Amino acid sequence: KRGASSSFVDARDIGDGNDSNEDLDAMRVMKKQSLGNYIETRDQHRKAKKASKDTGEKDVPARDRRAVILQVENRKVKEKQRLNALEEEKEKEAAASGDDDVPAEDPYYAHVKAQQEQAKAERAEKYAFAEKTYAPLQTVDEGDKRSAGYQITKNRGLVPHRNKDKKNPRVKHRMKYEKAKTKERTSFYGKQERKDNSGAYGGEATGIKSNIARSRKLGSKDH
Repeated sequence: KRGASSSFVDARDIGDGNDSNEDLDAMRVMKKQSLGNYIETRDQHRKAKKASKDTGEKDVPARDRRAVILQVENRKVKEKQRLNALEEEKEKEAAASGDDDVPAEDPYYAHVKAQQEQAKAERAEKYAFAEKTYAPLQTVDEGDKRSAGYQITKNRGLVPHRNKDKKNPRVKHRMKYEKAKTKERTSFYGKQERKDNSGAYGGEATGIKSNIARSRKLGSKDH
């Protein structure tokens, strides 16, 4: 690259030797040299970046995950076996020395243990469930019939769900009558004052609506 940067200097940039042109020629040469240095620096950086990408974890061997898991499990198993062996040794030493906190042959401890077992048995007997007793089966003589029980006599089959007020017919009709009375009292015609029918017809109190027909013609075919 250095040779490439020096190749920017051309014989035409030297000039013909005049003082006024020598400064311009020198500046032109310096600019071309600085441009070459800049290009060379950029090439070096690009090569270094490319080389850094090629290195890294490519050279590191891949670890077998299953082998690592097995190694950890084996370590745990060995540690557990070691602890169990230590506990067994301690138990053997305690049994050989005979320094038990509660001797089995002590009569006081034996008496207390018997009392505890007796109290436990009494509690179990107290709170135990009683055995279920069933009525004896009805015996039927030969030629006779077995009487129907309550469940058979009261079996109504599949009955739809009914409201509580509609199960009794008397209450059902009474409620129906009260509902009709309320409807008649609160309707439009029920609110009108009931006058005596005696005297001449004075027309409808509310007026006659011409767009409502509530009768049939006598000559209609549908009649």
